Amino acid sequence: MPFHDKDDFTVTRLDPVNWMLEHPIRWEGHDGDHVDIEAGFVTDFATVPWAVQWLIPRTGTWTLPATGHDKLCTLLNRRYGLVTLAYRNATKIAHDGGPCSSCWAQAQLSVPPCTFGPVDTDGAFRAMCEDECVDPIRRWLLWVGVRWGALKNPARRVGWWRTAHLVLPISAVVAAPIVGLLYVLVRGIVAVFGG
Repeated sequence: MPFHDKDDFTVTRLDPVNWMLEHPIRWEGHDGDHVDIEAGFVTDFATVPWAVQWLIPRTGTWTLPATGHDKLCTLLNRRYGLVTLAYRNATKIAHDGGPCSSCWAQAQLSVPPCTFGPVDTDGAFRAMCEDECVDPIRRWLLWVGVRWGALKNPARRVGWWRTAHLVLPISAVVAAPIVGLLYVLVRGIVAVFGG
């Protein structure tokens, strides 16, 4: 299923990186899952490191999926913040602010889960990319990128190792020619400028 109302996808630039949606949009997955993105939602589209923007620019056929992914990540971050707050409150009461393993589990239970967990969020992103006809190579590269990005974010880190069997080999295949090219460039520079 594609994005609904994508013809109404208009944004206002807030600064060099962030954009605000003017109209709501909705994505419906093949299994009935959906993502509603409200008007006023702020996105940076695809968060792509500058070094690889030649391969995957910040915008393209993946702009709507990136916006949907940003929405899901925002929900995960919000939930993580609420769980963290509940945990801090529980440890203050139960243990004078000290660590408490059961308090974290209790805090997790006190905050309703998101419809999409961290791994599912990135899987939904890949499905959105497929629905928007992002070519398979870029779709998988984008997915690998968001899985690596999940490691930096405690709200998205849970379950990362469940996808490592895909992330690591794809990363190695992509990195090998880049490392080889850098090696040749450095050797060439050294040869030309003395060494």
